Amino acid sequence: MKRVLKVIQILLLLAVLLFSSMGLNYVYATDGIASGSCGNSITWSLSSNGILTITGNGAMSGSSCAWADYKDQVKEVVFNGNITSISACAFEYNTNLEKVTLPDSITIIDRRAFAECTNLKTVVFPKNLRTIGTSSFYKCSSLEAVDIPEDVLYVNENAFAECTSLKTAIVRSSIALVGDAEGTFNNTAQIYGYKYSSTFYYARYYGRTFTELDTNKTTTATITNQTFLDALPKSTEALGITSHGGRSYSGNILNGYRTSFCNEKDVTNETYKNIKAKVEELTAGCTTDREKAYAIFRWAFINIDYVYAYGASADIDRVYSIFNEKRGNCEAYTMLTNYMLYLCGIPTATASNLTHEWSVALVDGEWIHIDSTQNRFGNTTPNKINQISFAYDGLVYIIDDPLDGGKVTGIAKTASEIEELNSFTIPTNSYMKDIYSTAFDKDIELKAEIGTIGEEFIKENRLYWVIEGNQIRGSNDKINSYLLGDMDKNGEITPYDAFLINVIYEEGRTPTNEELQIGDIDGNGELTAYDAYKINVAYENGTNLE
Repeated sequence: MKRVLKVIQILLLLAVLLFSSMGLNYVYATDGIASGSCGNSITWSLSSNGILTITGNGAMSGSSCAWADYKDQVKEVVFNGNITSISACAFEYNTNLEKVTLPDSITIIDRRAFAECTNLKTVVFPKNLRTIGTSSFYKCSSLEAVDIPEDVLYVNENAFAECTSLKTAIVRSSIALVGDAEGTFNNTAQIYGYKYSSTFYYARYYGRTFTELDTNKTTTATITNQTFLDALPKSTEALGITSHGGRSYSGNILNGYRTSFCNEKDVTNETYKNIKAKVEELTAGCTTDREKAYAIFRWAFINIDYVYAYGASADIDRVYSIFNEKRGNCEAYTMLTNYMLYLCGIPTATASNLTHEWSVALVDGEWIHIDSTQNRFGNTTPNKINQISFAYDGLVYIIDDPLDGGKVTGIAKTASEIEELNSFTIPTNSYMKDIYSTAFDKDIELKAEIGTIGEEFIKENRLYWVIEGNQIRGSNDKINSYLLGDMDKNGEITPYDAFLINVIYEEGRTPTNEELQIGDIDGNGELTAYDAYKINVAYENGTNLE
């Protein structure tokens, strides 16, 4: 009998060791209420006054509340050590928990981690947080505000759904991907973030009030994919294909996009001839643009193999490579589809969000979605547009907020053509609503009509500019088409011009761009008494200052 008992004891000990090694949660009695484990190197203990202490290193484990039998008694949480994640459902239904301050070591809050903590009013998020899991604060009905730090990458679907007291949701991360579900933030919350971020588009698509963190501008608006399509030009010719990639920022202010344009038709290139022949084969017998577009779309969907991270831009060599290799990700599908549509005269645009890219085409007078990656053709797609780029009237445009309209982000020329470009006239059209500051290379001299957006751009983005009739010309190199020193622009240099410079100098007034161009004789970037002196000398000598 003693031997049998001994064997049982040994087996029980082995079982305990086995379960411990598997990282399973366990509970045992302590001087407090209870304690146990919630990870391989993490323990928890609950004191009689409701303080839950979690101690250890690494990630919490499990998919339920380890202290479930005592969840109603938890009032406060203390973390000791180097905890890196909050496990799924860890604090679920801890209904008396009112405040949580998460240590900076935590990078992940897993799904339903604090779900239905109905008295939770305050959460202090860690600065190193990267992921807020699905439904992680679902039905935290007392939670009034959340302030999400700047390095967060994911705020997953329904993270703050049915948080009915939530009034303020601040997302300081401009790169966070916000889950595409209406309840990701409860509809009671005013959302704060950066324009053109995923947070911004979430607010726009679900009609939430959005305040820009950098400008404090507040708007309430609702957009749809159709809003983007409606913002495209109603008619345009097929100039070529476009792509848009990385953004240029000054702090959190967007300066523009890295865009590409392709319109090459090299009749001597074998791959071009093969693409052209394939387009003619596919569209033979088609009587409408819609039929042509559908034939090209189906061929691309069937014949290209999806390869993740094998992307593409509007570059003819990449287009040729995609056609020959017949593989790539959504960018590759889109670029080849757009190029084949371009070859049969159908205008295209490139639509994208943070996770996908697809084609949009002007077909029989209507802009429609053509997604040859996901086999979708027509006016419905589950993918929400964040940006859409296209070529129009000699320029590459982007729509990143359909309520703002089309913004210029480049010239509709290939990279090699732009390298050879010394001067460019900004077209005048009613469609243009703005020009991004990175749209034109700084070495290119620009011209535009007076009274247009092009004029505003030149004055703001070129060091020197001059009015010539009804046109403005601007450059970052000094322009000498005016008479240097002729401050009153009467065609000659007189003591009155020197007087005008002295007035500006003595008043301490900042001169205008034009005044600097004309009156800065010594080129030091300011108007001084020395410039006035040089004008008087030129007048007395009867010479010009050129």
